[in-house]
Amino acid sequence: MNTSDNIETLDDTPIETLTPSEGEVLPAAPASDTLMEEQVTNTVSSNETYQATSNTEFATDNQAMPPVESFTPEQTYQAQNQPMAPESIPAAPIDQPMPVEMITPPNPEPVAPTPYSLNDMVTPTNLNQTNINNFGQENIPINNFNQNPKPSNMEMVSRSDQYNSIGTVPETYNMDQKPQKEKKNPKGILLIAIILIAAIGIGIFLYLRLGNKKVNIKTKNIKIQVSDTISTNVNDYVENGQVDSSCVANFDEVKVNEIGTYTYKIICNSGTYPGTIEVVDEMAPDVSTKAAFKTIGQAVSEEDFIESCNDASGCTYSFVNEDIVKTNIMSQGTYDVEISVKDGQNNEKKVTSYLLVTEASIDRKLNCVSEDITGEDGYTYVIKDSIGIIKRSGDLVYAGFTMRNYILTFDDEDAYKAMKNSIKEDGSIETKLSNGKASYDDSNKQIIIMEFVKSDKLNNEFGSYPEQYSKLRVMYQNDEKGYSCNAEFLN
Repeated sequence: MNTSDNIETLDDTPIETLTPSEGEVLPAAPASDTLMEEQVTNTVSSNETYQATSNTEFATDNQAMPPVESFTPEQTYQAQNQPMAPESIPAAPIDQPMPVEMITPPNPEPVAPTPYSLNDMVTPTNLNQTNINNFGQENIPINNFNQNPKPSNMEMVSRSDQYNSIGTVPETYNMDQKPQKEKKNPKGILLIAIILIAAIGIGIFLYLRLGNKKVNIKTKNIKIQVSDTISTNVNDYVENGQVDSSCVANFDEVKVNEIGTYTYKIICNSGTYPGTIEVVDEMAPDVSTKAAFKTIGQAVSEEDFIESCNDASGCTYSFVNEDIVKTNIMSQGTYDVEISVKDGQNNEKKVTSYLLVTEASIDRKLNCVSEDITGEDGYTYVIKDSIGIIKRSGDLVYAGFTMRNYILTFDDEDAYKAMKNSIKEDGSIETKLSNGKASYDDSNKQIIIMEFVKSDKLNNEFGSYPEQYSKLRVMYQNDEKGYSCNAEFLN
């Protein structure tokens, strides 16, 4: 059996009908076996109408109705636009008739047509690729059953505004015309200006208010030691009250090197607040001592035992026991001498030194000083040996005694105070370096330990201690401690 498809094209092309082959007889189809033909017409424009019609196949006495095959709208569209050639249509076998099973299709429900207005009509401007592919497929029967039309598959866009604008001339743009500036809100500008003026006014008010605020300050009466460094921190001189950043301390009238009472000032924006500074001397002098080399019966004085004394109000000296000194000077030997040192404010310090008495006259002292040596307790020190030289038969020879000073210099304040406090009342001290007589110098953080070095200790250090002056000098200068020597003439 041949199948004929009727296709109506857009340009009213006559329908091409396929006729049965020669000798083939088509039986008449009963009315009950015929599937209803459904035609759906979609209005596309006011002048064009598109139809899609699908014809059903008829069951015959010699051929059973084949199973219904479902197609997608796209496949259906392609099938309509590509009709099958007559030779490609298979003919049903005639010599093997098959029993016919009658199928009664369900009665279709009538579908009311959807009304459309002119404004809902599709125009060429809204025909996209999806519309073209789906065009005419909305109401094609699927599986030989009527389905409700789906006008939503096509983009029904109202174009009434486009029709209304037909014949309207678009506005022309003048290239020389400057774009209009956006109008500013005068009320907003005024509000911002008011806020800025108010902020500036408040800032000026606070500045004047706080800057001229009366600072209630009560100053201190300060006492400092003569020659001390004076503090410039304003808070060190305020007893009550709180200073501001404008306050500074003024000490133009204060003389820190002279004992007396002076006026200082705290100067602020709001006023000047005076105070007093008393410069005093309540500390004993800083003293270092040395050994005195004398011959029997030679005159001796306190200054013979003083290496140096530092005090702003000056230093005075006296023997603690002058009678003992007068007795010792009459016999050969080495003696301790205690000396009292006072400043102009009657601040006293007692120091101890050595008196060396010989029969022969001391011609000179050979003073040899080592290089700096690092100690174990946070200090560096040097060794200073003073060697007595006398004349014997025209030659300079060793007098038989050597006085040694260990001069310790501290970088650490706590270490210095600790050793200073270990000095006993009689001036003696015991350290890893030496057991001797000690004095101290606070301004330089130095402690001087003086020791009378006996011959056996000197021989242990140098191997053999020579008597000739020239050999003694060479021995010290060649020692690993790096001594440098000079002669101090006494007569």
